[in-house]
Amino acid sequence: MISTAIYLISNIAVVIVLLFAEMKQNRKEESAMNNKKQVNKDNTFGKKLRELRKAMGYTQQVLAEKANIDEKHLSRVENGKYFPTYATLNKLLNALNVSLEEAGLDLEQIKVNNNPLMAKALQILNSAKDDEELKCYLEALKTTQKALEVNKQ
Repeated sequence: MISTAIYLISNIAVVIVLLFAEMKQNRKEESAMNNKKQVNKDNTFGKKLRELRKAMGYTQQVLAEKANIDEKHLSRVENGKYFPTYATLNKLLNALNVSLEEAGLDLEQIKVNNNPLMAKALQILNSAKDDEELKCYLEALKTTQKALEVNKQ
């Protein structure tokens, strides 16, 4: 039990360090982009989502209702303007009754802007053995985020 806690704490510490470095990099990139919205140019997922929705005979309105998300947001995801959050992705996949693989998503292939720090952070999060471990990571990230926000002020 203690070795598991130490393992979790060491992984959390790595995530915190990686996220801090990533946040610094993101601030630089954000100012360089002049606050322009990033568009998912590849849009493989959006296209596949549209195909799955149509194959089920659903309109955007019907799928949005089944997934309990805003129809406009669904449209933006399908058109590649946004990539869904994990929660939205999960709602969409459940509403369509498909898995990540059936939706054409391979989490190992998700682009992380060629940033090895982001890739390592995602590897750590993906290594969670269950929801309880993932919740621990999430709480650590939230705490770190709050601490960083306080430091900004």
